[in-house]
Amino acid sequence: MISKSPYAAVPKAAGDAKPGTKKTTTPQPRSATLNPPTHAKFQVAVLGLGYVGIPLAIGFAKAGCKCLGYDKDAEGMEVLTRGDSPLANIPAADITERTEMGMLECTADANRVTESEAILVSVPTPLRQHHDPDLSHMLDAGREVASRLRP
Repeated sequence: MISKSPYAAVPKAAGDAKPGTKKTTTPQPRSATLNPPTHAKFQVAVLGLGYVGIPLAIGFAKAGCKCLGYDKDAEGMEVLTRGDSPLANIPAADITERTEMGMLECTADANRVTESEAILVSVPTPLRQHHDPDLSHMLDAGREVASRLRP
């Protein structure tokens, strides 16, 4: 017997709803559903600028999103601010170009994450002895910014 998709009964538009069922709503534009902070200078902040966070931040900047990169390693942030790349697969020109355009800024100041509309966490989650992820870096990152966030 062929089973129906669980989505087959979901109406596609509010007018298509069957009698007695809840009508769906049309998705609202971003500006109607979110209230970004009025002081936001950046669209996104990437916490943790390592081998995942650096390409992620550059990708956002290339896509036209003003991005703040944060890492607690002050020396590493100086390297990125100078336009140097600590990763062999990321050309320094990618960092320099986005920084000079004002699309990417790197900092070791955790207070700056409040200048962003959204925060993405990109920190290591190495496997422990029993192959479960060590989430201590994730928890540390959460604690570091939690007190700075708005409700």
